[in-house]
Amino acid sequence: MGGILLQTPPDNKSAKKLLRLHTLPFWQDKLINEVGAPDIHRLLNERFSNKAESHKKFFLKCIRGVFNYALEQQLVSRNPTPMMKFKVNDKIRSVLNEDQIMTLLRKAQELNWQWYPHYAVALFSGLRNGEIYSLRWDRVNLEKRQILVNCSWSNKDGFKSTKSGHDRIVEIPLSLLPLLK
Repeated sequence: MGGILLQTPPDNKSAKKLLRLHTLPFWQDKLINEVGAPDIHRLLNERFSNKAESHKKFFLKCIRGVFNYALEQQLVSRNPTPMMKFKVNDKIRSVLNEDQIMTLLRKAQELNWQWYPHYAVALFSGLRNGEIYSLRWDRVNLEKRQILVNCSWSNKDGFKSTKSGHDRIVEIPLSLLPLLK
């Protein structure tokens, strides 16, 4: 099983690392066609009981990808990966309220913090950090109080489309105008 897991999709490095870390100790001596749904359930219960639901979901997705590949290669007759649902909607636990935002920005301005403009733009506009990094002045219309968001940046992919893949117009709040000007 170990050799199969390391040679199959997904091609994602973190997926391979995750699979290697969790499956080799459990299934090292098994052939891929000997692994069944009970084995996967047991592994999830023993190795992932204290992990986040999103982590469990990603792991199961990786396992499913391996077995789908093994199915295509006719190494197994069916994919034993159980259909499980995970509650993954608890990502944001708390956000700053308006008073906290104003306190943060006021203190940052008092300290003449070099990142103050970036945080102010992020907090007032709701832009993601990759969208702010890729923002250019030709996409900012101060008269109409609009920002065209049609690009993002990440250290993995460089410049790319936005997360949703769609361009959007963001209204510039009045309180952000003086900073942009």
